[in-house]
Amino acid sequence: MEKKVLTSLELYAVVQELKFLKGALVDKIYQLSSRELLIYLYKAGIGKKAIRIDSGHGIFLTDYQLKKPPYPTSFCMFLRKHLNRAELININQKELERIIEIQFKTKDTELILILELFSKGNFILTDSKYKIINVANVQRWKTRTVKKGEIYKYPPKSAMDLFELDYKTFVNLFDSDKELVKFLAVDLGLGGVYAEEVCFLAKEDKDIVVNKLEPTDAKKVFSALSEIIGKLENRDLSPGIVREDSEIIDAIPFEMNKYPSYERTRSWNEALDFYFTGITKTKIIEKKEEKFNEEITKLNTVLEKQREALEEYREKSEKYSGIANRLYSAYDIISEIISKIKEAKESGYTLDQLREALEEERESGVYEASLVKQIDEDRIILDLGEDVEFLLNESIEKTAESFYEKSKEYKSKIPGAEGIIEETLRKIESLKSKESKIEKEIEQEIPVLKEEKSKEKWFEKFHWFYTSNNKLAIGGRDATQNDILLKKYIEPRDFIFHTEMAGSPFFVLKSGADADERELEEVAIATVSYSRAWREGLSSTDAYYIRPEQVSKTAPSGEYIGKGAWMIRGKKNIFKDVKLELAIGVTRENQVIGSPVSATAKKTIKYVIVKPGWNKKSETAKKIIEKLGIDRNNIDIIMKFLPAGDSTITSVFS
Repeated sequence: MEKKVLTSLELYAVVQELKFLKGALVDKIYQLSSRELLIYLYKAGIGKKAIRIDSGHGIFLTDYQLKKPPYPTSFCMFLRKHLNRAELININQKELERIIEIQFKTKDTELILILELFSKGNFILTDSKYKIINVANVQRWKTRTVKKGEIYKYPPKSAMDLFELDYKTFVNLFDSDKELVKFLAVDLGLGGVYAEEVCFLAKEDKDIVVNKLEPTDAKKVFSALSEIIGKLENRDLSPGIVREDSEIIDAIPFEMNKYPSYERTRSWNEALDFYFTGITKTKIIEKKEEKFNEEITKLNTVLEKQREALEEYREKSEKYSGIANRLYSAYDIISEIISKIKEAKESGYTLDQLREALEEERESGVYEASLVKQIDEDRIILDLGEDVEFLLNESIEKTAESFYEKSKEYKSKIPGAEGIIEETLRKIESLKSKESKIEKEIEQEIPVLKEEKSKEKWFEKFHWFYTSNNKLAIGGRDATQNDILLKKYIEPRDFIFHTEMAGSPFFVLKSGADADERELEEVAIATVSYSRAWREGLSSTDAYYIRPEQVSKTAPSGEYIGKGAWMIRGKKNIFKDVKLELAIGVTRENQVIGSPVSATAKKTIKYVIVKPGWNKKSETAKKIIEKLGIDRNNIDIIMKFLPAGDSTITSVFS
């Protein structure tokens, strides 16, 4: 997945949300990489906040604990020296460009940290008159030089200020032979996703050439464009993240046609935090696993070639031994053929005459003649199931012995080949034994949410619910959570639930060995409902449960188990045709919960039943709020309980 680059409009929305940090003091600065800064700030009444800046891509608040480099860079040390305990007095975007300025006030002066979030990106610290004090990367462009001692100059304007765009200016730009979607995305700097959204809202073909648009169509496009711009300018946002197969693939500031369902977040910054941190996690995992996978693949390739060689030795040993045995079985016939040929040659037959005589005998049905494939001056080739060459001046015994020798030669290679294969298998097993160490390294390095972000219980980051008899059931939201769940939170009396479909969560029923049949069915329902089956619109599918000792991360020899996948051994306890159906309700304590119907019904005063359907996830969540008559602030909780994919409300109980 290509990393998202925030558009100018998206950056505007970020900056507006960050304005609450005015008055905060710089607590610590880290340079995570050549392109990334992490600035911690503290503000009374708010506490500590962290701004993550990914130059060339974007800026956002982060609630994740990120791995810091062991030693600060010289530029990082410089920023710490000049900005430590400085007060953030303003943060602005330069004329809707991808340039952010953060103004700081120190004890003695005012400083400006300029963030260039385009091209390769850059961090520049200037004084209040824009004289460059230091820069992360010295850069020379046609129109400006960015280095210490220079007065900072803005780059040439890259796009128009869409907030100032009026209809007359918009129409004057229409002398273009570009497709509408490209014109909006590139010429207006709207970006691809928003350009497609404008085309959808205006009900215009995105591939139509701009200068072919009728005036009425142009007005519709401008109206749709104004609607998008207005939402971002006025902060009329309903931000969230988009998942595909449990992985976050995008962050959006409001509901969009391109993504029929998405998960709401509390802010635009939080949506970006989830998105960019998700990419960071993926990169860490890929980097750690890349070398491991390469070595496993290399050894498996070597093993395959070694096994092919061993098979060849066995086949050839058997082949040549078989030929030798057939020579003795057909000794009399072979001896007679050779004797006749020798006698004919001694009688003065030429080679051509011999071949003619042989052909006549073949046509007459002489069996011995049918065995002769070829006659030469000093040799013949007989068809004995294999083409076998005989020298006329050598005995049959000697020919047979040569095949026995070949058989022995290949047979002698078999023990060595088997030993080499065993050694390769040992190397593979040794490498696999290091996999758990790699997984621990990954767990230590991947960003985790700060504990102070939420007072939620440990299991609330997973799918979760309490059964009708109050047993806790927990399910993974993605492959990483599946792994964490099975590695950290399994106890001997738990039951583990799964489906045969790819894209299914693992659900763990705590103390499942003590559960009754209804509780087991409830967890089976949750497992299939949060699986890919819901997104595909199925009404039912199969689920099963197993015991902890039946799951393992150890693969058979020569195989590798990837992230989120586990080896399952032994008998599965299968539930056939489990209905995809969940209920979301509100308790007497005004808590929103979601779980299979029988569990929800027992714990709530009113609830709705949802099944796979035709409404977007966000639309269903809004309807649930309406049906339950609860505060709209609960929409984020409802979104977490709803499966990914379209759904519909089938019943309401109160």
